[in-house]
Amino acid sequence: WYSLTDFFFELSNLLLDLLNSSAVPSTVLNVASVARSYTVRLASGTAAAFTISSGGDIVAGSTSCKLSGKLSASTLPNTLKASLTASSCGDLPSQSDGYLVSDSDYAPATFRLLTYSGSTLVDLWAYAE
Repeated sequence: WYSLTDFFFELSNLLLDLLNSSAVPSTVLNVASVARSYTVRLASGTAAAFTISSGGDIVAGSTSCKLSGKLSASTLPNTLKASLTASSCGDLPSQSDGYLVSDSDYAPATFRLLTYSGSTLVDLWAYAE
C-alpha cells in the first residue's frame, strides 16, 4: 500500500509525452445563431419542446413539461448564459441558472444546457427539430 505522500511523490516524477496536439478554436456564440426549435429528453424519458428566439427568449412548446427562460451573452467561449424555468418537468428544479454550451462533439445534439439550482445539477442535451 502507498501512503498519500508516496502517491503524490510518484506523480511528481511522472513524465508525460504527447504524441501530437492541435489547437481547438474557440468562438463567441451569439443568441441569434441558436434561434430555432429544440427538444430535450429528461431522465424520465419525457420530452420537452421549446423555441429560442433571436432575442434569447426560451419559449415553452406544446409538451407537458414546460421549459422557458432567457439566454444572454457570456464571456466564456462557446457558451451563452442561461436562466431556465421548468414547470411539470418531474425532478427538474423550477428555477436554475448556468450555461448553454455548444461543441461539435455533442452531435447529433446541437448544445447542452448545463444549469444548477442549489446543489442540483441540470444537464439537458438539446436536439434541433
